[in-house]
Formats: sequence, C-alpha cells, structure tokens
Amino acid sequence: MPDRLDVAALRLTVPAEPLTADAFAPFGDVIENPRPDVHPSQFAAAFGSLKPAAAAKIHNPVSANQGSATKYQHVSKLADRYASGRAPSGEASEPLASMFVCAARTLINDPTGSAGSGLFPVTILERHPYTTQTFVPLSTQSATDTRYLVIVAPNLDDAEIPAGMSTTNPPNVQRLRAFVARGDQAVTYGAATWHAPMAALGMADTALPFFVFQFANGVGPEDCQEVVLDSGPDSTEGMSVAVRVPPVSESTPSIAPPVGLWSKI
Repeated sequence: MPDRLDVAALRLTVPAEPLTADAFAPFGDVIENPRPDVHPSQFAAAFGSLKPAAAAKIHNPVSANQGSATKYQHVSKLADRYASGRAPSGEASEPLASMFVCAARTLINDPTGSAGSGLFPVTILERHPYTTQTFVPLSTQSATDTRYLVIVAPNLDDAEIPAGMSTTNPPNVQRLRAFVARGDQAVTYGAATWHAPMAALGMADTALPFFVFQFANGVGPEDCQEVVLDSGPDSTEGMSVAVRVPPVSESTPSIAPPVGLWSKI
C-alpha cells in the first residue's frame, strides 16, 4: 500500500515551464539533439576545431557510420544501484525495457490562467530508489505537436518525515517542479527522484507511446515506492496540488529546422 501525505491545506499551483537540460539537472537528464542545426555532413566544419571543454558541453561528438552520422556520447547517466548492496533484499536486478502507451490527460478548467491554459491535478508521486528510469516518446507527430508533462519533486530530509509515513525521504511537495516536454525530448529520472506518472497532453482519445528503460529486481517496494497526495474529504478531489499547463503557443520554444533545411556553415 502506498503512503499517504496530507496536502489538504497546501493549495499549491505550479506553473509548467518549457523543459531544458539546465532546469531539469537536479532531477535527472534531458536527452535531445544538442546541435539540431548541424547535419552529419557538416561535422568537420562544425566540430573539427572544438576545444575539449566546448566538446564536453555537447557530449563529445564524433563522426560515425562512414560520415553519415554524428554520435553524441553518454547523453544520459544510467544507474543500477541494486548491485551496490543498498537494496535490503539482496535480489539482483535485470535490465527492463517496456512500452507505456499513455492516454492524453484531461485538464481541468483554469479560471485564473491565460487563455487556453488548463490545470492538471497531481494526486500521486512515485520513485525508483535503486534505478534511473528513461522515457523516450515515440510519436508520429511533429516534435512541436507532441507535448507531455514532466513533474518532479526533491526529497525531504529524514528529520522532516510526516507522522504516519513509512517512506524515508518522502517528497517535498512544496518544492514541486513541472515541465512541458516536446516530442524530440526524452528524460531520465535520477535514481530515487520523485515524479508523477507520465502525463501525455493532447486531444481527447489520443495516446502517446513511450519506450521505457530501467533496472528492476521484482521486489515491489525496492522497484517502486508511491505516495498518494491526500486532499482530504472536504476538498475538491485532487486540486490541493495542481500544475498549470500553458497553451501550445506558450510552451513550445522554437527548434532548429528539420533535415534538409540547414543553412550552410
């Protein structure tokens, strides 16, 4: 059974911001093409004279596949902490590749937001104590037409564990952050990072599939821990903590032109 955290008095609304690697860094990695403006055929001109520090900032690119590809290295840090002996059961882990087909979530009317915005109630957070978890969207739409929510929260200190909870370091809901990701962005949640289940955005009756990679050992509370955000019987269900989702025009920053439209370097 998941723990329950009383948030009835919180009345927290968090604005969702565009997903960037720098903003998400405390919680994990954003995986995206670091130079979408550079075609593989332009590798030498774009990267041939890069100094090591500059190359490291864009994952040390190398020319690959007989010059037909650019390889960016170590774009995300994957972690398997089961093997370190931290998991109490001692059960070994295995790599786990899954697909989650996520239905577009229905947003609630946002009377105080900008035109076209909506509210997403945050009712549960989860974490994977001993593994990272990577979500890669598999959309047939353009990158700017695909959106999904990435909702995360840091841990509380052990000394601040609310009464009645068994989970050590439960989420600090008051410091919850929310991001709107594009279809050309994947995310890796850091090990033990609290996050909401994946929330696809879009028209009713549509769905967004994700390829998901993590490690797991089959021991329930070691693979996944959950905390329900309890709004109490007298509150509008699920609205003590909500994310304000901006309209498409405000949450989709411009991206580089697609293949075939690069300017010459």
